[in-house]
Amino acid sequence: MNTSLVIPAITTAVSVGLGCGICCSPIISTFLSTYVVSHSGGVKKGVLLFVSFFFGKMVSVSLLCMISALVSRRFISDSGYIGSFHLRLFSQAAMSLIGFVLVVRLMA
Repeated sequence: MNTSLVIPAITTAVSVGLGCGICCSPIISTFLSTYVVSHSGGVKKGVLLFVSFFFGKMVSVSLLCMISALVSRRFISDSGYIGSFHLRLFSQAAMSLIGFVLVVRLMA
């Protein structure tokens, strides 16, 4: 991997991790923070536990983003092919199938 691509990749992964930690399901975050603060034996310890949870979540999501980017660069060519198969066609077929299944479930 080129050195000029490392910093943007890490920045993107960290921003996705922060976005997931902050934006994904705020109801769970509210429940978790309330539960941890009330059962941790003090507000300071509860806040530290909550911050460490979000830091761990951010790191794990960032690592998953970087690993998936590295793996995809190995298997998907610049023109969007996996071997001789065009990935865009697979994505369109999968989305059409999911839409069809949702419509059938809605009608049933």
